[in-house]
Amino acid sequence: MVQFKELVESFLVKREYDSLKYLYSLEIDKWHRLSLSDQNYLEWIGAIVSFHCDNKREEAIIKLEQMLVRLNKDELMYLRISNTLLDFFLEEKIMMNLKNVIKQ
Repeated sequence: MVQFKELVESFLVKREYDSLKYLYSLEIDKWHRLSLSDQNYLEWIGAIVSFHCDNKREEAIIKLEQMLVRLNKDELMYLRISNTLLDFFLEEKIMMNLKNVIKQ
């Protein structure tokens, strides 16, 4: 999982979401063998893939909101998910503003 996380971080920094999706598809089959924290990490990546690659934006946001409820605020994963949610909300707002401009 260490190598997976290193690659994920690299793809996230570079915004290579298609590569991230491919990597996620390889790792998801190992779900049942992962620790709870690694399952949370993989679920977070799945939400990012859903948002950026699969155009399941609302589903991704709901998934992250559900994760926040069950995580402890002291965990690093809580911070990552909160940050990702903020990014998603901002991107959605920008898209809505752009659509309004186009309509005018």
